Formats: sequence, structure tokens, C-alpha cells
Amino acid sequence: MREVHIEVSDPKARGARGKSPGAVRTFGAYFFYWSLAHYYFLPGLYFYRYSSILGLSLAVKRKSRMPGHVLYDLLHGGLEATHCLEFDFFWKRLRGRHNLGDYLDLCSPRVFPLVLLHKRAFKRATLVSPDSKDLSVTAELIKAAGLDQACGTIARGFAQGAFHDQSFDVITSVSTPQLVWRSPETLAAAWRCLRPGGTLLISLPCVTDASEPDHPRSQGRAIALNRRTPPREFYDSRLIDERIFKIVGPPSRVMIYGETVAGSSRERLKRRLTDPSYPLWQEPLILGRGWRCFSSIDELPGEGITTLEFTKPLNGREPKTSARVLTPLSAAI
Repeated sequence: MREVHIEVSDPKARGARGKSPGAVRTFGAYFFYWSLAHYYFLPGLYFYRYSSILGLSLAVKRKSRMPGHVLYDLLHGGLEATHCLEFDFFWKRLRGRHNLGDYLDLCSPRVFPLVLLHKRAFKRATLVSPDSKDLSVTAELIKAAGLDQACGTIARGFAQGAFHDQSFDVITSVSTPQLVWRSPETLAAAWRCLRPGGTLLISLPCVTDASEPDHPRSQGRAIALNRRTPPREFYDSRLIDERIFKIVGPPSRVMIYGETVAGSSRERLKRRLTDPSYPLWQEPLILGRGWRCFSSIDELPGEGITTLEFTKPLNGREPKTSARVLTPLSAAI
């Protein structure tokens, strides 16, 4: 597998980026470009509002040892890249559930499960990640949000036998296949942990042809943010069929988004990680102008994201709903 390594610039320089314009000016810029992005009907824009409100409420309650601006940044930072598109799909697929029941999240950016659990009733929630340091921060945010009585964290990778069969009603995993689905057995184990009638929601980075690293439409199959970060593996239709569909069956819902100009996302990521003056507040508008919905992975000009919903059959029967592509809906909720 071909890997592209991008070295992150000096942390002090990155920290200076957030302070140079001033807190008020930065907030104003975020609000301005977030508002402009509504012109393109970018899905998931409401999640910026949800995460901001949660971050500010945690800062006001002062139930955490972390400063208020750190709480805000930890939550708002999870919306970088294409995550708002993925969060939108997950949120709308779970919107009809009045109670999530027993909920499991595998390695998603912390902002999604935190906002979800803050706004939806649930019986018990478990957040799993192999990154113990990152998960300790998540645990503190869970406590600050008053969710610690029914929500726990487990710092380990998901493996066979990690949980009992039919333990969860909802399982989510946002764009973390290289950390979660290391082998077909891992996905099969997660599927066994899901109760009949339960929902599995996953999102995967995708390209038209993952077997050709030099294909002009793939722009490289993997990317690593630094030498210590696992490469990001991309999936094409064949790999999704072999590694996902053959284990859990066809999805009940599918949404595919992709960049309209091949290589634009990679250039934006490189600049964000190496340029201290990169304007993070412009990302909602950049994403709204540069990404759109596609009807299939084969139509993608470059990199994309596919979001998938699976419903576990009752009594071993296959779900009646066939896979279909959803059209983009207005983000105004």
C-alpha cells in the first residue's frame, strides 16, 4: 500500500494560529462562513451548533478541570474534514429512535457520541478506542456532561469476544476502518454483538479503484498524518463487497459524498497540518463548495465518503429494505 506522510508543523506554531485573530474574531469568522455554507445546503451544519452549545454549556457548568476554551475546542475540533457529512447521515438514521437502548461507539470522533447521548435517551453507552490518552479526555468530558452514570469508556481495540453476543441495540463507527475492521472476524464479532433489529452505522473513505495507487482519480490510496498515525485506507466497491457486505449483508441505506475536483481534499489536509495560518473557520464553506452527493462510488472523480446503515434481521431473516442512495436533504433542522 502506498502511503503519503504529512509531517505536522511545530505545535507552538499551530497553537499560535488559534490565538492570533482573537477569540471574538475567530468566533465571528466561524459564524460567518458557517452561515455562507447554508447556500450550498451542506448536510450536518446543525452539528456545528449542537457541538458549540454543548461545549459552552460544559464551560459554564465548570464540572471539568479543563479550561472553557479547551472544552469548546475539543468538541468543535471533531467537525474538521468531512465529519459533518457523516454525522448528518448517522444522526438522521437514529432520529426516529426515542431511546437508543444499549449503545456502542467504536473510535468515532468524540463529538458525535457526546452530542448524541446528550440529546437522546439511552439505557447504557460504551465508547471504545485503542487510544487511551485520547479516551481519557473523552471520559472527562463525559463526566462534565453528567453522563458518567450510564456511559463508560474502554481503552482497547475491538476484538472477538470483547462483548457478549446481542449486547447492543445501536453500534456506530465514523471513518475509522483501519482501527476497527482490521479483519473480517472483527466486523463479524461486532455484528454478533448487535441484537436482532439493531442498527449498525459505519462510514468508510472510498475511491473508484483502490487497487491502483497511481490512478489519477484515486490520488493515492492511503494517508498518514504523521509517522505514528496508521495510514488511512480507502475502499472501492469491490473491497466494500468483500470486507463488509459478505459479512453483514446489503445495507438498508447508503449515502455517498465526494470531492468534485480530484486531489483538492488532500491539498487542503496538507495545508491544514503544515500551515499555521490555515483558516479553519472557512472549512464549512470549502466543504459545501467542493463536495457533493454521488449515486455510486464509480462516479467519484477523487476521494469520497460512503455512509452505510445495516439493520440486523429478525429471526435470521434478511431485511426487506433494499440498498438505495438517499438524496441530500436540507441541513436546516
